Amino acid sequence: MLVAKAVVFTVVVGVSMIVASVVAFLVAQAVLSGHRATYSLSDGSTLRVVVGTGIYLTLVGLLGSVLAWIVRSTPGALVATLAVILVVPILFELVFPSWGQYIAAYLPTGAGQSFSTSLPVPHALSPWTGLAVMVAWVAAGLVAAAVVLRRKDA
Repeated sequence: MLVAKAVVFTVVVGVSMIVASVVAFLVAQAVLSGHRATYSLSDGSTLRVVVGTGIYLTLVGLLGSVLAWIVRSTPGALVATLAVILVVPILFELVFPSWGQYIAAYLPTGAGQSFSTSLPVPHALSPWTGLAVMVAWVAAGLVAAAVVLRRKDA
């Protein structure tokens, strides 16, 4: 049941987020075309960034679902997701200034940022490595959720 929920969520939200990212990009380019030079989806890494944004948002949503399945509490899952996505990366960089940036690159936010942006970021992973790390976070969460559900519902 857990895998079925994850697959349905990934397909529905993934398609929606990728379509929304592409539409938002095209609308933004149409609005900006009279004011500055615009980009095309065929320019360099633009397609990867636009599609990567939709994929990143889907994986963040899936990570939130995984945390909800683990903690079995909506408020707890919301707090845990916000902490993992927003708070923990900043804490690593602030508390451990010398090596925290290297660790933060492997957290979900850093990994997602590496394939959903074309801007150079210090200590960032390569785009495909970042995607693999983000998927690994979700996969590890799914395994943990399966173990928790098996133990509590058995």
